[in-house]
Amino acid sequence: MVSWISWFCSLPGHSYFVEVPEYFIEDDFNLAGLSGMVNYYEEALDMILDLEDASEDGIEKNVDYDHMKQVEQSAEVLYKLIHQRFLITKQGLHFMASRCQDLEFGICPRWHCGGCCVAPCGLSNEVDVAKVKLYCPRCNDVYEPTENKYLEVDGAAFGTTFATLLFESFPELVPPLKSNGIAMQKIYDSDTSDESRNTSPRYIRDYGIYEMRVYGFKVNIRSPFGPRMQWLRYKIGMDEKTLQLQ
Repeated sequence: MVSWISWFCSLPGHSYFVEVPEYFIEDDFNLAGLSGMVNYYEEALDMILDLEDASEDGIEKNVDYDHMKQVEQSAEVLYKLIHQRFLITKQGLHFMASRCQDLEFGICPRWHCGGCCVAPCGLSNEVDVAKVKLYCPRCNDVYEPTENKYLEVDGAAFGTTFATLLFESFPELVPPLKSNGIAMQKIYDSDTSDESRNTSPRYIRDYGIYEMRVYGFKVNIRSPFGPRMQWLRYKIGMDEKTLQLQ
């Protein structure tokens, strides 16, 4: 029998999610404060943990389907908030770092980021406020997911802390400005089998900034169409050659 957590994570567009261990959910400390944020909290929690009430003869009676629908919605909200908290634990960060390294969330759509991995992030910690975005640690910007199935995923399931903490905890995920064709170091979870690991090296291009030119001449920074905000992409350590169009 498939558990509620496995079922939820297998829904279309939910591949960004991870299956939160039941022992994490059963620890009241990890759920502190959530009871006042979710309707039908106890029932929703029982549904997530597959603790269903049944009559003595094993047949449910007098089922209120409207109420059950509300409980199901509350269970989804509760799991998103629990998921947000689990991701910033040591286990959650390590698991997501492995997924980022294997490009399960894709790469930054910005060409001059050189194929840097991205991680899902939220613009708010509250449910139903903003949809999930993808954060790139190389240009420090967020982007819409490229696949439509992810456009309706609630960003609260990942929160505003996770992506930043992930790349602070695993700086090796962020390529240096001058990668010089080096292969990124692989990060694997201790439970990952050798057969499932992708051992092919992945090469990263140098970080750069697009230089606007017309007939070979740079566009003046004072031009209405010039690169006025180009400095936002500048990083300490870049030289004049790095700024040129690659």
